[in-house]
Amino acid sequence: MAKIKIGINGFGRIGRLVARVALQSDDVELVAVNDPFISTDYMSLTSSSNRRGVDGGNRGSCRTASVVLMLCC
Repeated sequence: MAKIKIGINGFGRIGRLVARVALQSDDVELVAVNDPFISTDYMSLTSSSNRRGVDGGNRGSCRTASVVLMLCC
């Protein structure tokens, strides 16, 4: 069975949660994240911060390369 491909529109609290679940799942492929209101540097900061809030922070790595954000679990 082929992977389910998803895109996320908005990288707020819920978008980050969906991204983390998609990256940890073997049968879901995250193909795009769209949020025109924040920069890729801010996406990187919020997804890789080790906060113990609602989302618990990301346990993987995250880095930006020009305008591309790379998320790894």
